Amino acid sequence: MATAHLSKQDIVKYITMIRVNFENAYGGSNEERTLLVETWYAILKPYPKEIVGEAVKRVLSHAEFVPRIGNIVNEIERMQQAFSKSNGELWVELNRVLYEAYRCFHSLNCTWVDDSGVSQGERAEKRLKEIFDGLPEEVREYVGSPRQLAAIAEMDDEALTYEKGRFLKAVPTIRSRVQIRKTVSPKICNLLGAETIAQLPPPEDDGDGEL
Repeated sequence: MATAHLSKQDIVKYITMIRVNFENAYGGSNEERTLLVETWYAILKPYPKEIVGEAVKRVLSHAEFVPRIGNIVNEIERMQQAFSKSNGELWVELNRVLYEAYRCFHSLNCTWVDDSGVSQGERAEKRLKEIFDGLPEEVREYVGSPRQLAAIAEMDDEALTYEKGRFLKAVPTIRSRVQIRKTVSPKICNLLGAETIAQLPPPEDDGDGEL
């Protein structure tokens, strides 16, 4: 299922929904209403349209006062947290692949070549990368690379116990970094010294958005 992009027209619809439910909400001059749409769009556009729409409805369903943009962002984050893996579940995801990563690591130097001309070591290298790439983003950031994954796989039970403690301590900070990279533009990430993050393709038409 393709992810729909948020447009300024969607923002106009959400603000109108709020105005219908709260008399005199978000009035003001044309300039102020245009600025309101621009501000909401800038803040909400990193999120998929379906999620923003659901968050607006959920906020409206129990709002006693005029919902603000912060209320909607908070609701989006609560929804995301409800469906994300816990820190312990992320550790289970990492621990689950360690045996196969260990086997791949110990096959890296194998030079036997099959009929397709690919060595066992090359296949092991490729598989190790696939295992790493298949991990949740937070786990990949903690581990760092396929070779670092192999290094963790080499640990004995005692070392893994300490590694689990380090992992559980680090994950909250990593979650925060991942979330920031998802909601901050690549330009700002570069200015802050962060790596460029993968973004959704630009929407085909933002629309001018008028209230």
